[in-house]
Amino acid sequence: MVEAQPACYCAPLQGGLEVRTVVLRLRFIPLPGIATGSPLSHWFESLQNKKAKQDGKARIMHEVSLGGVIRDYLTGEARERTTYEDLRQALARYLVEERGYDPAVLIPRYPVHYAVGGETLTREADIAMLLGSGSPGMLLVFCAGQIHSYVREVQALARLAVPGPCPLGVVTDMREIELFAAKDRAILARGLYAFPDQATMESLALEHSIAPLTDEQREKESRILHAYTGFLKTCCGESCSF
Repeated sequence: MVEAQPACYCAPLQGGLEVRTVVLRLRFIPLPGIATGSPLSHWFESLQNKKAKQDGKARIMHEVSLGGVIRDYLTGEARERTTYEDLRQALARYLVEERGYDPAVLIPRYPVHYAVGGETLTREADIAMLLGSGSPGMLLVFCAGQIHSYVREVQALARLAVPGPCPLGVVTDMREIELFAAKDRAILARGLYAFPDQATMESLALEHSIAPLTDEQREKESRILHAYTGFLKTCCGESCSF
């Protein structure tokens, strides 16, 4: 996991507003339950070794390109190396090697399409966990910040998923995890051990299934998701992948 020490710097604007820039100092340590000497523990050790060279340097919380590429653990494809791509790859590896997921049911960068004002737009979940039917059972999103503040956003993403809606959402900053039901945002598990294994995910998805959205509900969720998307673009331009 990542041990993060956030710091916030504020710059005043007219009208009583302010611009806030949050930076994180990141230190990589293994997630609890990862066996010493396991492939995933070596993965985290390699990440920590790479980050050690940057010890003491502040890292902006927004995702930016670092140049070069990184190999996708699930697909083998080359991905652009960014400030958070190595964390996404660590999550995928953790799900397979420590939580027992079949790699075939894990879809990275799962697209969710929605429409606002006659324009079709797309957002992505970092990883989707598919059910036997082929529809997503859980959407996972990595975030840099207070994870509870992302729950409504990820709920909209899950409810708009097609085929769907997706019953479960999970947000994590690699320190904490919140698993919730997309139907009503009820928290189903919280803490470092909240990632369900594949069988538990399938059971929870069935228990918290959602009826298809009406046109009115889809329009509402689309506008909510679009509002969050607009905030990201205003906050850090087009550099954020989520």
